[in-house]
Amino acid sequence: MFGSANRSHAHRRTTTGSAKRRFAGIAGGGAGLAALVAVLVLAAPLTSAHGTVTFTAPYSGFTSSTYNFVNGTGCSHASNPTAAVWTSSSGTFQFAATSAGLCARGGDSYGEGFITIDSPLFSAPANGAGSVFVTLSSAFTAKAAFHAGTSNNGSGGFAEVELYAEVFIIDATHHNESVVASTYAFLVDQSFYTNSGAFSLTQGWTSSYLYAYGTFTGGHVYQAELYLGAYVFTDTYGGGDSASASLNLGGTNGVVISSISAY
Repeated sequence: MFGSANRSHAHRRTTTGSAKRRFAGIAGGGAGLAALVAVLVLAAPLTSAHGTVTFTAPYSGFTSSTYNFVNGTGCSHASNPTAAVWTSSSGTFQFAATSAGLCARGGDSYGEGFITIDSPLFSAPANGAGSVFVTLSSAFTAKAAFHAGTSNNGSGGFAEVELYAEVFIIDATHHNESVVASTYAFLVDQSFYTNSGAFSLTQGWTSSYLYAYGTFTGGHVYQAELYLGAYVFTDTYGGGDSASASLNLGGTNGVVISSISAY
C-alpha cells in the first residue's frame, strides 16, 4: 500500500502513480496539516482511562522498505543525489532529487523516493474509542518553477514538489488487516500547471503532528504502518517552456519520526 491521498495526475508515469491512487482509496480521505493541527488544539489525546503504547527511536523491531524512482525523457533530466533512506536508530528519513526541462520539443522527468515502515505488533491500548498521535520534525528546501514559452504550437507544462507523511493503524488479529485509524499530512504540496509561477521554501527544523481517531477492540493486536514520501516532477510540451523542481532532504536535513503513540 502506498499513496498520496485523493490525488491523481494522468500525466505522471503509471508505476508508482497507480499504487498511489490505490493507497488513497484505502485511506478514504483525511485532512491537511493545518486542519490536523487545529484538531490537536481542540482535542487533547485521551489518556485518563486508556493504556498507552508509544514508540520512539531507536525503533527496535520495526521493518522498512525503501523505493527510489528517477527518469527523464526528451530534453528533460532528473537526478537523485540522496537516495531515499530511513535510519531506524534515529527515526530519520532523507531524500534529495532535482527535475528540470527546457526545450522546444518537450519532455518530462521525475524523482521520487518513499519508505514504508511497519511497527511491531502491539496489544489494543483501549477497548473502544481511542486515538493515534504521531510527532514529526522536518527540515528541507523545496522549489518548483514553470515558465510558459511564447510559441503557439500547443506549448504548456507542469512543475511539482511534494513531501508527505501518512499513518495507518491496522488490526492484525488473525491477519484481519482492517484499517482502524488513518491520517496524512502534506509538509509541502506545490505545483504549477500551464501558468507561469515559482515557489521556494527553506524550512529549519519544525515539528508537525498527525492525529486520528480509531476504535480498538480489547484482546486484539495492532500494527502501525507509516509512509514517508517525496516527489519532484516536471513536464514541458514544447514551444520553449521551462520547468524545474527540487527537494533537498539530504545532508543536515530530513524528516524525523519523533514518536508514535496509540491511546
